[in-house]
Amino acid sequence: MPTIHSNRRRRRNTAETSQPRGFQPPRQQLVAPYPPMELLSAGQIEFIHQASLTILSEIGIDFLLSEARDMLKKAGTIYV
Repeated sequence: MPTIHSNRRRRRNTAETSQPRGFQPPRQQLVAPYPPMELLSAGQIEFIHQASLTILSEIGIDFLLSEARDMLKKAGTIYV
């Protein structure tokens, strides 16, 4: 009884394959089908930004690591 080979195996072994083994075509740029959602308005984003600047200027940040404080002092960014 003759052996039956699948078409898939026969096609892979033929010299008709133009791509080298392990070839992967370049990825295509994904395109979103919908426009991005805007969760916050421009006014709300500006309000959050101004509030964060107020917090930083009035309260500031505590750097607990002495090495970090030394680096900031050398850079002239903090005052003791």
